[in-house]
Amino acid sequence: MEEKTVLTVADLAKRWQCSDNAIRSMVNTRKLKKIPGVPGIKFLVRYIEDLEELGMDTDPLSQFERRRLEKERDYWKGRAEKLEEILKKIRIETAIVLR
Repeated sequence: MEEKTVLTVADLAKRWQCSDNAIRSMVNTRKLKKIPGVPGIKFLVRYIEDLEELGMDTDPLSQFERRRLEKERDYWKGRAEKLEEILKKIRIETAIVLR
């Protein structure tokens, strides 16, 4: 079996465990260089390995995914704060009843 020398967007997304859109976004923002003159978006395996060795600060999330996760985080943070307030009230009421 031949070893691949070129990776597609899907191959790289699978390798880096991120979405295809995240890879395309990195290409559009010039964080990743595609092979010029080749149809589609393709990357040299050696180039990707070099980036991985250098510890390239890759953001596996697209802008949309990051925004969605931030909104979800804020929702759960707010929910946790509300529940903490409820628990605080319950503790106060329980302390009053136990006296």
